[in-house]
Amino acid sequence: MDAIKRAFLEDPLYVYAALGIAAFVLAAAWYERRRRLWLNLAACAVLLGVGVGLVEHLVVTDRERIVAALHEIAKAVETRQLDRAAEYVDEDYGGWKLTRKALIAAGKLAVRTYDIREVRFVGQPTVDLRGAAGADCRVRTVVHRGEAGRPVPLSWELEWIKRPGGWRIRRARPSFDPMP
Repeated sequence: MDAIKRAFLEDPLYVYAALGIAAFVLAAAWYERRRRLWLNLAACAVLLGVGVGLVEHLVVTDRERIVAALHEIAKAVETRQLDRAAEYVDEDYGGWKLTRKALIAAGKLAVRTYDIREVRFVGQPTVDLRGAAGADCRVRTVVHRGEAGRPVPLSWELEWIKRPGGWRIRRARPSFDPMP
């Protein structure tokens, strides 16, 4: 079921390709035989592609919400608005041997100390949903410091929990896997 959700709601490129090929083949059959049936079937393939596009655009999955939250956090760090980023930290945060309050204080100190200017994602974050209320996420970033500072690669493993107000980070820890 997860693969179908991904294919139709998150990354429908293969669906578009299959429908495009089908529409092309059906249009070629129409051109060869000049029967209205083939033209109608080709039009159906095109309409299905438009329908898939509309559904993909209108439906926001949990995975997409988490990735959007990660981008919001990165923007908040870049603009030094860590209170916005703190909204995504769960009240029961307990990761990396820090409390929620200590994590937010450490984040503010790091942004000031290292003069963080930009946070770029390396590839797409991977999000593995665990049922309806939990997710594990792995994100790789490159943090650009100050004017003369060199980029610093950082990887994180995050545990997300779904609350009534949205997805929140429950635990976080740096990952020491080498970047590709």
